[in-house]
Amino acid sequence: MTTPPDPFAPPPQPPVPTRPPERAAGAGLGTAALVLGVLALVTGLTIVGGVLFGVPAVLLGLRARAAAHGGAAGTGIAGAVLGVLGLLTAAGVYLYIQDDLAEYEGCRKESVSLAQDQVCEDALRRSISGR
Repeated sequence: MTTPPDPFAPPPQPPVPTRPPERAAGAGLGTAALVLGVLALVTGLTIVGGVLFGVPAVLLGLRARAAAHGGAAGTGIAGAVLGVLGLLTAAGVYLYIQDDLAEYEGCRKESVSLAQDQVCEDALRRSISGR
C-alpha cells in the first residue's frame, strides 16, 4: 500500500545545470600533434609522408607544450617525439637509397622515350629491392 503525497511538502527542486569541464590549454594542439606524429612515423618510409606529417607534428607539439600547464603537455611532447622519429625515418630511408636515386636521375636525363623511362624505373626497383 502506498501513502499519498504530502500536500504540504515543498515542490521538488529542478536539476542544477552543470558546466562542462574546461579543456586544458593546448589540449587540442597536443592531440593534433600526436595524430600527425603517428602518421609521420607510419609514413616515414615514403620519405614525403615522414616530412609532410613530421614537421607539423613537431611544431604543434612544441606549441602545445608551451601553451599547456601541468599534465596537459604530455600529448604535445609525445606528438613532437613521434614527429622527430618520423623525420629521422624519412632521412634514413633517403640516405639509404640516395645513390640509387642519383643513378635513376642520370638515367632519366638520358632517356628520350617512354620505353627508356620504364627501363630506368625497372633498374631503380631492382637496385632498391636487391639490397
